[in-house]
Amino acid sequence: MPGHAEHEQAARGAREYFFAVINAVADPIFVKDRAHRWVLLNDAMCDFIGRRREELLGKSDHDFFSPREADVFWKKDEEVFLSGVVNINEEFLTNAKGVTLTIVTKKSLYTDQAGDKFIVGVIHDASASKKATAELKAAYEQLLSFQERMVQSEKMASLGRLVAGIAHEINNPTGYILSNLHTLRSYEQLLEDFLKTLPSTVFSGLDSFCRSLEDRPVLVKETIEGAERIKKIIQDLRIFAHPAEGDMVLGDLRVCMERAIEILTNSLKYRIKLVKEYGDIPLVCFSEQQMLQVFVNIVANAEQAIRGEGAITIRTFARGEYVYVEVKDTGAGILPEHLPKIFDPFFTTKTVGQGTGLGLSLTHSIIEKHRGMIFVESKPDEGATFTVKIPIALRGKPGEPGLPGKPGEHFGRGGYP
Repeated sequence: MPGHAEHEQAARGAREYFFAVINAVADPIFVKDRAHRWVLLNDAMCDFIGRRREELLGKSDHDFFSPREADVFWKKDEEVFLSGVVNINEEFLTNAKGVTLTIVTKKSLYTDQAGDKFIVGVIHDASASKKATAELKAAYEQLLSFQERMVQSEKMASLGRLVAGIAHEINNPTGYILSNLHTLRSYEQLLEDFLKTLPSTVFSGLDSFCRSLEDRPVLVKETIEGAERIKKIIQDLRIFAHPAEGDMVLGDLRVCMERAIEILTNSLKYRIKLVKEYGDIPLVCFSEQQMLQVFVNIVANAEQAIRGEGAITIRTFARGEYVYVEVKDTGAGILPEHLPKIFDPFFTTKTVGQGTGLGLSLTHSIIEKHRGMIFVESKPDEGATFTVKIPIALRGKPGEPGLPGKPGEHFGRGGYP
């Protein structure tokens, strides 16, 4: 029969074999006793924690991890010790390098021949897969956002074509009205000249009739002004709704802002005081259609932010290599948590059906295409200030608009920096 020495040798061989087997496993493996002390760890576990085996054996989680992490590990171990049920749980572990990892730990209960209980745990590092999942989710959300933007962009393009078509249809009868009014004014002048040529005896008989028509020049003049205004609004709408980006032109941003104000006159004139502080500014290179859309969006947002009566102040000035257009309102202001998202697509604080959340996003995109920037400053109940910053145009060939870009070579009227 084999003696004691042979038994010891066989047991030692079994332990060495077992230890070699768990060391061959790529996932971290550990064994804890009833006091929650590590009594066995494979090489993968030591590498995962970032400490030598000699440091870990006989120690517990509280010797190496934060109290918060160690308390979680301790609690889950106790659940297995008391219930004997396998526990699979997502946990967080901070290694010796200070890197916090997401882990999935499977803990089982092992009872030896002497009745002593041990926790056998296997760890799977889920950090990489969780990061990949988060990246995939972000990519999916970005794709959905892009799809929504494409759908909305197509809707807006269709709406633009519709508005342009309507403007064209209105433009034709407006042209007839204007033409007829100008002809009527010429007839009125002829009539007035004819009456003056009549003998006084005849003219005196028509005196009461003439007095009843004294306001006819004013009526004709005001009607022509109204028709001219309709024509100008139609022109602005056609520019605003034009589906193409439009050519880059060398122009004055103040003129573009005035067109935007003309479009919004009906919503502004009853309760909003407009303060124009137009400083002299150099010419800049911009797309008329796109910049008109920018200013309409900004001024319309300012008007909608004002409850009741209020004021919108528009400033223009040049500083360094840029022209600035500043729109300041006395409205409700923007909450601090909303400021970082104000230019995000589809972000809006308006009620459902009153805003798409695309206005400022498109504004930001257009300004970027012009190599400019847009800023917003606001506090709740203190209004908001939107500032558009566009590069001053460069010198170009004769008859050719300048392009934004390299500083120090500006195209502008004399006296500007």
